[in-house]
Amino acid sequence: MALPDRIDPRPPRRIYRWDLDKTYLQTEFDTFTQLVRTALQKATEKQAVPGAAALIRELREKGDSRLCIISGSPTQMRTVLEAKLKLDGVEWDELVLKDNVRNLLRGRFRALRGQVGYKLPVLLESRIHAPVEAEEVLFGDDAEADAFIYSLYADLISGRVDETVLGQVLESAQVYPDDRARIFTAWRAIPRADP
Repeated sequence: MALPDRIDPRPPRRIYRWDLDKTYLQTEFDTFTQLVRTALQKATEKQAVPGAAALIRELREKGDSRLCIISGSPTQMRTVLEAKLKLDGVEWDELVLKDNVRNLLRGRFRALRGQVGYKLPVLLESRIHAPVEAEEVLFGDDAEADAFIYSLYADLISGRVDETVLGQVLESAQVYPDDRARIFTAWRAIPRADP
């Protein structure tokens, strides 16, 4: 009898989805000066929200969870943000950052500040690969639209929102057509559950 050449980890029972700015990191970007200061900070200069790193480490301790970080921070900050997370002893499974250079080059100026068209498809596409029975806990802030996006996400997965309402919400949020298509495609691929 041959032994398997690998042992796959247990599927996650719980998925933690975190925003980064103002949820994990103490970040100020309300003015242009604050935005530039934040962009130029080194990993050692960035400050975590008190208790955030300890909470994440504790939540991950059992090994039956996933940590997915979805941030509106630009992709150009990946190295610094990963270094900060490592300094804090935080291990993550997924780190998604916003490609604002791509948005600029494509003339998608609404997407620079818009969050629905960015975070909702990322959440839905990530859920496709999650076990149906996995529970989700979402951490966000009140600086952007996290609460709205997270509520809509839960309502979509559970089937409480239909296609017509979703279309109206995306229209109201001025989501670009290609992001709209990603949202609908991912949503249709997800089995209904109440995360």
